[in-house]
Amino acid sequence: MATAIQDNLFTAEVVQEPYEYFDRVREEDPVHGNELYELSLITRYDDLVWLTRHPELFSSAFWRRDPRGPYPFIDEGVLWLVSLPTHYLRTRFRN
Repeated sequence: MATAIQDNLFTAEVVQEPYEYFDRVREEDPVHGNELYELSLITRYDDLVWLTRHPELFSSAFWRRDPRGPYPFIDEGVLWLVSLPTHYLRTRFRN
């Protein structure tokens, strides 16, 4: 019996063996809807190429509109460091 794909990308098993995890996702569900983090994992090269060639459908503008904080939980002492890429993307890619 097949088990469901683990949506928690930060379990010890996934962190220790990411290649096994992503190989499985690519094999079983190459465009995997991750319900836990409300995102899609795109695992095939051809799908990623197609996605990047259609900026009218998939845009960096997401970073300006996303109200959610980082995940998994990040200690407040280093939150400023984690927020730097988001801040950069929000200011760099203004419409």
